[in-house]
Amino acid sequence: GVPGGTAPADRGTQRGCCGPSKPPASRGGGGRGGGSPAGGPRAPPRARPPAPAPAATFTAAPREDLRAPLPVVAAAVAGGSVPLLDSRSAEQFEGKAKSPQARVPGTLPGAVLIENGAFYSAAEKRFLPADAVKALADRAGTGNATITFCNTGHLASVSWFALSEVAGIDGVRLYDGSMSEWTADPARPVKNGPAA
Repeated sequence: GVPGGTAPADRGTQRGCCGPSKPPASRGGGGRGGGSPAGGPRAPPRARPPAPAPAATFTAAPREDLRAPLPVVAAAVAGGSVPLLDSRSAEQFEGKAKSPQARVPGTLPGAVLIENGAFYSAAEKRFLPADAVKALADRAGTGNATITFCNTGHLASVSWFALSEVAGIDGVRLYDGSMSEWTADPARPVKNGPAA
């Protein structure tokens, strides 16, 4: 049964949900309408519990082509030809603020910024349409084969989804190590960092 609750409204909800505690006195047979003995509608049959699902083994098949591991990112930074998209705030991109996960403030050399919230419509509470996401990417100078990053990979996964799955841009990859991994080695260069 449904718990009675403590407030009068709770108890009223219980009655409204489950009907009166005992049926009214019968006013005659159910008739040809097939109603209950009290003349009201017949209660729906109880749903049977679902049958247990058979045991199965799930085998993950990670898509390595969707990730940009550290060596790939290091080559992109050194080469300067692969678009690098910072998904964090402008303050972190500019080195004015730092996440606890990053050793130093700043961003990847050659990176451009599209703050994560730019991909959403606040009014419609959803991602922007594909053409609007594509326009954001075009204005920022990103395109095919963009690598998205943030501090730990979670914000970058949203940017990856917006570019790859919403806008349909080819070859977008996620640097899941992001600035926490990149800044762990002091030898790696950082734009807008302490020495900038």
